[in-house]
Amino acid sequence: MAVLGYFLIPRGWRNGWLVLASYSFYGWEKPWYLLLLVGSTLLDYHCAQRIQADRRDFVRRFYLGLSLVGNIGALLVFKFSGLFSRSLNGLFHWPDLGWCEFFSGIALPLGISFYTFQSMSYTIDVFRGKVEVTRNLVDFAAYVSLFPQLVAGPIVRYSDIGDQLRERRESWDGFSLGVQFFIVG
Repeated sequence: MAVLGYFLIPRGWRNGWLVLASYSFYGWEKPWYLLLLVGSTLLDYHCAQRIQADRRDFVRRFYLGLSLVGNIGALLVFKFSGLFSRSLNGLFHWPDLGWCEFFSGIALPLGISFYTFQSMSYTIDVFRGKVEVTRNLVDFAAYVSLFPQLVAGPIVRYSDIGDQLRERRESWDGFSLGVQFFIVG
């Protein structure tokens, strides 16, 4: 369905279609996980914009730090909150007030490590001057959320795919080669 829709809509709207398809895929089972994906995307898009726009080193470092803390903080909460709460409860033998079960019940969102590190790598590369910031939020959202690699990687740098997000050529030969890769993979 995603492939058919991609080829049926006008060329200028295709990245939007990819974002919509990717968000639908990602949020199918647990729609509230989309908040994390969208939040990470918006955070890094905004931070990268500010890093590029301001030449003051302390401002640039602030926005890089905001990106790192926001992304790594979310990752740590989902990966380690259950372990941390059980460990504290076991260490201090606190009376169970239900908070241990609450934190233990937080499920790890699918692909959170991949999209977190991919989105963060963009902000880091903008900070280092390795890539120009993109002004198009839809292109950036497509880069972060592209569903064929969202849940299993690999982590792709924006410098490797940015040009393809803005300008790409489709052909039957390229399509058939992609289908072959898909079947083999």
